[in-house]
Amino acid sequence: MIINQSSFENNNRPTLRQLHCTTSGGLEDVTAAEISRLCHGLQQTEPQIEQQPWGISGHVICRVAADGSGPSALFSDGYRRLRSIYYAIEHIAEFSIDPSLGADQIATALAAIEIPALRRATSFRVSSVRSGLHEFASPDVERAAGAQLQRDYRLEVDLENFDVNVRIDIVDQRVLVGLQLNQSRLDRRYLRTYRPRVSLRPAIAYAMLTLADLADDAATVVDPFCGSGTILLEAASIFPQARVLGFDHDREAVDGARHNSAQNALQHRIAVQYADARGIHQLIEPRSVDAIVTNPPFGIRLARRTDFRSLYGRFLESAWQVLKPAGKLVILVGKRRSAFNQVVQETGRWRYLGVRIIDIAGVYPGLFVMQKRAQ
Repeated sequence: MIINQSSFENNNRPTLRQLHCTTSGGLEDVTAAEISRLCHGLQQTEPQIEQQPWGISGHVICRVAADGSGPSALFSDGYRRLRSIYYAIEHIAEFSIDPSLGADQIATALAAIEIPALRRATSFRVSSVRSGLHEFASPDVERAAGAQLQRDYRLEVDLENFDVNVRIDIVDQRVLVGLQLNQSRLDRRYLRTYRPRVSLRPAIAYAMLTLADLADDAATVVDPFCGSGTILLEAASIFPQARVLGFDHDREAVDGARHNSAQNALQHRIAVQYADARGIHQLIEPRSVDAIVTNPPFGIRLARRTDFRSLYGRFLESAWQVLKPAGKLVILVGKRRSAFNQVVQETGRWRYLGVRIIDIAGVYPGLFVMQKRAQ
């Protein structure tokens, strides 16, 4: 078994520090660009950023020289400014395993890996995230690895009040070992009194707004299918001067989005109204919107016999009328992507700027970025 580990100086300080970030598969480029901007803001020397390291979707690695104040700020609390990620992990080592064998092989590998943070700790825990077919489950890894580290470092295991959280990611044959820096998901940044069964993750809302590539912080941003208001909250947070409008055809969602805005002290920045997304041109001035960013609840709150071609056609017509010339439409299409594409092509009113498939907890919608064409 070959183990690749970060190199350390004699005082057990790494010569190269590696920030391992998790995001949604398909959005790695958004995360990479955000990390680059953060490092520049921290006056960090140019980082080495790798998307999908070891071929693993939804992961980004940032490698920086360990000297200077930049790395310290990045790893202490700077990473918390990243809005497109879920977890930040200081990467320590990686190795390969045989998926047909048990979790003991991971414990054996850990015995050969030096984790300096455990030398300074009084307690720890192990967290494991696994993807692929294996002869073991995540709890098996946590137990085996925890027992090995407890023997090696003579520390107490404490699942609640721990000093160090050793994170072990397993993707098929690849095992990544690191120190998890945040304990709750970083995109859980909003208070919510209204939380429907299905709602968009703030990290994905951030990515969608970023892909809209708004040139003006005072832009007008609209979400015609606002649901609980995730996109609205994110837009108001990252664009302090923006005009943010939300609409929904479900009165419970409208009330809920308003409550969520108020709970986050953003009610003065966000306006939410009851309306059908196919008729927003009746409520918004023509050619006044910079970007429409939205996640329609197709297949969730719509009837099974919904005519998607008609729905897409009428919505796109209304969106085209309210967007400024060259305005952007960023939309998640979860069902009937072929119908959506066909309607777009038939109208001839939209230019594709980008299409990607993203991973949302095992669901794979299409994320379309489009620009309004002139009549």
